[in-house]
Amino acid sequence: MIPAPKSPQKVSEEGVSFIADYESYVPTPEDDGYGNLTVGYGHVVQIGENFSMLSKEEALQLLAQDLAGWEKAVADYSASIGIVWDQNQYDAFVSLAFNSGYNFRTVMDDIVAGVSPHEAFGQIIKASGKPSLGLYRRRMDEADIFVYGTYERTYRNW
Repeated sequence: MIPAPKSPQKVSEEGVSFIADYESYVPTPEDDGYGNLTVGYGHVVQIGENFSMLSKEEALQLLAQDLAGWEKAVADYSASIGIVWDQNQYDAFVSLAFNSGYNFRTVMDDIVAGVSPHEAFGQIIKASGKPSLGLYRRRMDEADIFVYGTYERTYRNW
């Protein structure tokens, strides 16, 4: 008996590099501009955590830990709706999930329903209730990963 196909369970090295590039390396905790204390590659510092200075290697290890929960969430939700994604498609959803939480479900559902990936990803571009050029660029790049398998930053304008 041939096992049923499954979506990837782990983001690719290209996906990790893409996420790290967008998040940028921050060696010491700082406010992300939205009231969250972050360190490393977008790690939100939790109550009880104490960071002074992270090396890039330590920051990448912390990113891998943070991504693990989102990798599972994306894989589990994909399985629950009966969809198997290619690696690049899975990577795009993990990037979206890491950056915007469970909004990936809406985007995934829309794509399954026939909405174009660029339109679906393009819905998640607000920060503090206002459209953000940085989020727009990231969403379009995630959509490019999803559609074309290209892991490049394009610096689009709207």
